[in-house]
Amino acid sequence: MKGLLFGLVFLMGASNAYGQFEDTIFLDDFEQQDFNDVSKDLSGAFSFTTNSGGSSLGKLWGVELGLVFGVTDASNIERIARENSGDDEDLGYIPSGGLVAGVALPFGIGLEANIIPEIDVSDVSISNFAIAARWEITDMIPLAGSFSPLKLALRASYGNANFNYDDSTESANIDIENTEIAAIAGFNLFLFEPYISLSHLRSSTDLDAESNSIIPAEVNLDANLTATKFTTGVLFKLTILRLGLEYATFDTGVDRYTAKVSFKI
Repeated sequence: MKGLLFGLVFLMGASNAYGQFEDTIFLDDFEQQDFNDVSKDLSGAFSFTTNSGGSSLGKLWGVELGLVFGVTDASNIERIARENSGDDEDLGYIPSGGLVAGVALPFGIGLEANIIPEIDVSDVSISNFAIAARWEITDMIPLAGSFSPLKLALRASYGNANFNYDDSTESANIDIENTEIAAIAGFNLFLFEPYISLSHLRSSTDLDAESNSIIPAEVNLDANLTATKFTTGVLFKLTILRLGLEYATFDTGVDRYTAKVSFKI
């Protein structure tokens, strides 16, 4: 059951008994290298996205609200879960997504957000907040004339995700911080826009775990990584409805697939 639970909330499976600390996840046989590998999957899952291209929501103003959802490759989590538990549970992918919002302001300035409100699942609580500022370069400096379909943008984002786990045997808290700078290029064809982007990602992941039994024990781990992310996608633009598909790959070996449904005014 605990392996299934942590598969659903982006972590790793647990064995039915971990030696001295029975039925714990982090307090036995979970080492720094394991955590380094897990952090690659988690940072990829929470890397910022609103499935948006290089075009702005409007040269004077615009608002977008919607949902991004998908999956992130979790091959590291799956491998560690199987090594530690001996189970063959399929944890190869973890959910990705969140509520997304965007606002366009004059001079090509825009703000975006991707949020998962705090969710409680059994013994686990999950939350995520990420925000970005972007500048639509071609709103201010049109290339090949104001009607050129080529749209360029720069985006800087910051996000923080948190997992808190507490049961009768163990308490654990995981924090993930991502900062990212991205260059985005889109080809606006009115009804749809294919786009690509290249990003530099810096991620910091911290784990603090302790035993809730009469035997004291604790684990404190942290992992820092940098990664390059390449993204390609397409955004379909109807009157007020927007539908998007996106694929992102990281040089850490992680892949993410997402889709978007949103409304724009």
